[in-house]
Amino acid sequence: MEIEAWFLAEASHFPRIDSAITVPEIISKLGFDPSVDDMRQRAWPAEDMRACYAIGGKLYEKGRAENTVNALAYDRIYLETRSKFGHLDRLLTSLESFLEI
Repeated sequence: MEIEAWFLAEASHFPRIDSAITVPEIISKLGFDPSVDDMRQRAWPAEDMRACYAIGGKLYEKGRAENTVNALAYDRIYLETRSKFGHLDRLLTSLESFLEI
């Protein structure tokens, strides 16, 4: 699974990239709702990210996700998004274990 599926599921970050990129606009223009749909089922999450960013005239480049990472709501990832993705939950659990040492 692409990490972009995690980014899609943390949909609150889109307006921080550009105010035109909202969930209603994504639904209207792209036909899916990243805030409630299962992003694990998306065939090409990186392409979905590009399409979402294009709504605001922005570019998303796989491997150059610095702006995306800076815009993510880490509390949402930790408290909400992790429960939707087994791999993300395992990663965060490993980090928690590491930091407890």
